[in-house]
Amino acid sequence: EPVEQRLHSSSVSSPHTIPGVPFDIGAHFDEVAARYTELRSDDYSDRITDFVARFADLERLRVLDVGCGTGRVAGRLASVFGVNAVGVDRSAAMIAEARRDHGAVARFEIGDVEQLPFDAAEFDAVLARMMVHLVARPVAFVEISRILRPGGRVVVSTADPERMGDLWLVAYFPSFVAIDAARFPTVDGLQAELAAAGFTDLTVHRFVTRRRYTREQALAKIRGRAFSTFALIDDAEFAAGLARAEAELPELVEYDSTLVNVR
Repeated sequence: EPVEQRLHSSSVSSPHTIPGVPFDIGAHFDEVAARYTELRSDDYSDRITDFVARFADLERLRVLDVGCGTGRVAGRLASVFGVNAVGVDRSAAMIAEARRDHGAVARFEIGDVEQLPFDAAEFDAVLARMMVHLVARPVAFVEISRILRPGGRVVVSTADPERMGDLWLVAYFPSFVAIDAARFPTVDGLQAELAAAGFTDLTVHRFVTRRRYTREQALAKIRGRAFSTFALIDDAEFAAGLARAEAELPELVEYDSTLVNVR
């Protein structure tokens, strides 16, 4: 089945999906919440958070982390940068994990970025990290603008579509790049969408890190379906890719990860 057809057919399978987002986000992340921190968080996560905090000058501001997941980013912003951090996520299970692990330093609420449960002009800044491919961006960016104070800032961190071929998983899952290319915005497209919501004079910076995983860490990410892309890969391709990875993965997996940051 072509990727475009699969995305379309998946997008109408659940009453909880939104236009352009091909699966039930809340249900997907509810399912992976308990193991998400183990599968996705590592020292690279903190390194990226530190970069973004300095890139967007977030220190000591009131910051909303949209799509906050298990709260690691908001927790670090609060603990290291003195941020008055609030996280919001549509997954109740993710928020439960965030409150358990980081509730002592940050506040976490259940909610959708397309209809945020906050007052107008409530925040100095909004961080959207690795989540704009999961939402209706034009609606979400207008809503983010609403809850920002005058002169407030938004910072978006997302995968670079031009570098998706660098990801180690593409060797095992042939549709990985096409699926994500259909979900992630181009840099020009992202800037245009932000400008349409009133965000102008934007700055773009690509942050590149060399990532290294042991063979077992890499296999755990596949077996645990650590990336939302796996929700759009059919069972046959997943099984074949896992089998090939189990047979072929080296003892050390290395690749360059490129994150586009726009503020």
